[in-house]
Amino acid sequence: MVSDDLTSEWLTVPSGPPVGVSGDRPESVVVAFGIDEIMLCFTDGVIERPGVTLDDGVAHLAARLLGRLGADQVSTTTTEVVEAAMDAAVEFADRRDDAVAVALRLT
Repeated sequence: MVSDDLTSEWLTVPSGPPVGVSGDRPESVVVAFGIDEIMLCFTDGVIERPGVTLDDGVAHLAARLLGRLGADQVSTTTTEVVEAAMDAAVEFADRRDDAVAVALRLT
């Protein structure tokens, strides 16, 4: 989650099988967030690179998002968050994996 005050929070949700794989249904998770926050959902291809921990990939993504969005000094849009995430993926991640990002904001 990214807030207008340019802080971020990493949400931990239970992992499960990939979307579309038969078997047990994924566990539902309820997350409360306010109108000043944007939730960024992304595939592992945005943060994953061989030889680098996922925690380091997440840290890189957060730093890139907050650095780019902080430079604008204006209200952040979901489009800006997705563009920053994809730029981070192109520069950091393993380009052989899918990289998908979706940003959500309450209106």
